[in-house]
Amino acid sequence: MDSATTVDVAVLGAGPAGLSAAAAAAEHGRSVAVFDEGEAPGGRLVGQLHRERDGRWKVGRDEAERLRDRALGAGATIVAGVSAWAVEPGWSVYLRGDGAAPRVCHARALVVATGAGELAAPLPGWTLPGAITPGAAQVLVNVHGVLPGRRALIAGTDALGLEAAQLLEVVGASVVGVHPVAGVDGAAEPPAAALRRLVGTVGAAAPSPLLRAGGRLARGRVVARAAVPLLPRRVAGVPLRLREAVTALRGDGRVEEAELAAVGADGRLGEARRTVAIDLACVGGGLRPLVELLAGSGCELVALPGLGGVVPLHGPDQQTTAPRAFVAGGVTGVEGAAVCAAQGTVAGLAAALAAGAPPAVRRELAPARARVARRRAEATVRFHPELEPARARMRTMWEARCASA
Repeated sequence: MDSATTVDVAVLGAGPAGLSAAAAAAEHGRSVAVFDEGEAPGGRLVGQLHRERDGRWKVGRDEAERLRDRALGAGATIVAGVSAWAVEPGWSVYLRGDGAAPRVCHARALVVATGAGELAAPLPGWTLPGAITPGAAQVLVNVHGVLPGRRALIAGTDALGLEAAQLLEVVGASVVGVHPVAGVDGAAEPPAAALRRLVGTVGAAAPSPLLRAGGRLARGRVVARAAVPLLPRRVAGVPLRLREAVTALRGDGRVEEAELAAVGADGRLGEARRTVAIDLACVGGGLRPLVELLAGSGCELVALPGLGGVVPLHGPDQQTTAPRAFVAGGVTGVEGAAVCAAQGTVAGLAAALAAGAPPAVRRELAPARARVARRRAEATVRFHPELEPARARMRTMWEARCASA
């Protein structure tokens, strides 16, 4: 590409949402350029290896390649290894990369599919070598074929942590436990609250019959408190320890041990401490939408914790408050790859229309929106238990803004 390029639709992010958006727009005759800072298209999907309830493994890299091939086959251009550092309404995207990459891309329509970034819960020793996030562990194993440690502890009781724990066990590591993390206030999430959250996020795909059978019942406070003592010592071969929190990581130049404390029913930590020898700590803290590029773009941002934090206000066609700007995937709220891909198709169709595609394309939007709803209903993992109320709140906020415009 030249130092400056002009296309109908610019897509920022080559994850499942961005690739699906690019394919949808290109399949309707629009020129499309996709930009991503990763070495290869696919985003977080490339590092995922997910075990379905029937025992089959779903390989994220295979799905990423399928989405990439569809976008390329439709005529989209994918530029990897470049970072978008600013966008200006109009639209102009400013890029940084190697000498062959463009420095600016001008587009009639913009799709922002920057995804979500992984957080890590801060605790003493969390910057030592050997302390990484669950997502990093997945990438090291699935993408690079590297076993990051042989004796691992998962600090953080969420969907990402459980998936990383199961993966590490499968590839030969020993996982000593999945534990909550002690906060800076000297307390941890009460075990019953942790159980309710786990059921709310992974209940349908839980690797434990108790978590699955508990279903909605275990989301109640009383039932959850009664269920905590009944939890099996191991879930899918991994020790789940909701009643013992990680208070610190220690080691001489790298992680060598974790300090643990008992967690009471109210979340308070006991005074006694014990240590466990490890060489890998996967420290999680959830995911947050990556909205930085939208700052100053004219896209209104709103705070909805159930979607992961601050997200762009957007409508049913993934449109934002800025003209000809659309969003899809994790940047709109933390959800699974299937939902993100379905959102990307909607955004790509809408962007194609905004960039001059024939009006007949509009007929495809309703079925594409219905596909998003189906994928969301079929999702076995929800990254936040308040996802559905947050999505409903987003719809209400969008309708209110449209009514006042």
